[in-house]
Amino acid sequence: MEQYLDQYFLTDFTQLQGEVRQRNQLWRSLQDLHHAAQTLYNQLQADLARCPDADNALIAAHAALRMALEQAKATLDAVSD
Repeated sequence: MEQYLDQYFLTDFTQLQGEVRQRNQLWRSLQDLHHAAQTLYNQLQADLARCPDADNALIAAHAALRMALEQAKATLDAVSD
């Protein structure tokens, strides 16, 4: 009986351990995403300060937003798996 319970405990523990690893990986991905978004925001602010006209600023903002959205989609896809 004890061996039977140990087997279930180990199975549950192994499953829990896998879930913790997955959540830790997700957390690291979200931290990376936050860092990338902050970097893009800082770059956008610098670009806006240097751009003499609004067209260049809009192009820079669009590119930064597109990159952030692609990274967010990749993170969400990872969560869905």
